[in-house]
Amino acid sequence: MQSKAELLKWDEIARELAPEATKKLKDIPFHRAENLIRAQLRVDEFWGSLARQVEVWQRDEISKVYLDKNFNYELAMIALTCKDFDRARFFIDRETVELLTRWKNLTKLTQIAQHILVQKIQKIYETKEFLQNIKSEGVLAKHELIPMVMSNISQWTQRVPNSAFDQVAVWDDIVTARNLFLDLYDFRLKQDFSEALNNSRDLCDIRAILQVQCAKGTFKMGLFDTSDRFLKKALMLRRAAQGSSMKIVGPIIKLKSEQFKTEVLNLGFKDKTEKLAKIIGVLDNKMKEGGGDDARTEIKGLLLR
Repeated sequence: MQSKAELLKWDEIARELAPEATKKLKDIPFHRAENLIRAQLRVDEFWGSLARQVEVWQRDEISKVYLDKNFNYELAMIALTCKDFDRARFFIDRETVELLTRWKNLTKLTQIAQHILVQKIQKIYETKEFLQNIKSEGVLAKHELIPMVMSNISQWTQRVPNSAFDQVAVWDDIVTARNLFLDLYDFRLKQDFSEALNNSRDLCDIRAILQVQCAKGTFKMGLFDTSDRFLKKALMLRRAAQGSSMKIVGPIIKLKSEQFKTEVLNLGFKDKTEKLAKIIGVLDNKMKEGGGDDARTEIKGLLLR
């Protein structure tokens, strides 16, 4: 189960643990309860059933205490999947108080422990930032609000995983939340937001860019399989427009070429050549679908360096 979580196989975990959701929360081991909630938050077909199950758990006194102590951030995200922004604000405020209490009580933290808490603060900060923008919707005109939203989203590209200290699980939480925020901005701000995003040269592929950031971080951690999953999702999310495709494909190819170098270290010259020929063949076929000769030449250059 833990290895699946590290590989971000949340769809498999969500289905595997679905029968556990019928139990009282106190009867589910903590790590399984954590994986159950986190997995079902990442698979939108489970959102409705997860929200209903949380309501059942909150009617049981012990389960409610368990949720309140350990899952305020997740409860905020569940509230957002239901578009209940006030409830999300309540839970994220409670998570803030809990985190600040922990920080105050642990005065002699190691550097790594401090960094882990800072990561959690980042999750809370970005959620509060999103909720404040939603609250401002009733006060500001869209032509005032949307530049603020775009500025916040632009800052996401500067906040990237630290391969020395960061936990993959926390960054997966951050990217999951950001994608949810983007969906909710689409829902609330509608065409004005979509047009602003599409017309931004730097942010039109933001969903794919977020995946590439995590792919780079997990690659530096040596988590190649996890990096691959982020890369595949990035390719799935990237825009069809040729003008922006290389912005996403370029970093992906660089990462894949580094993986290639690692994988072939112990292969003979013939095997290395065959493997490289297969990769270039696949890329040729893919880029013929819309990348053009210049893109294919750039990709081959990256692989052959």
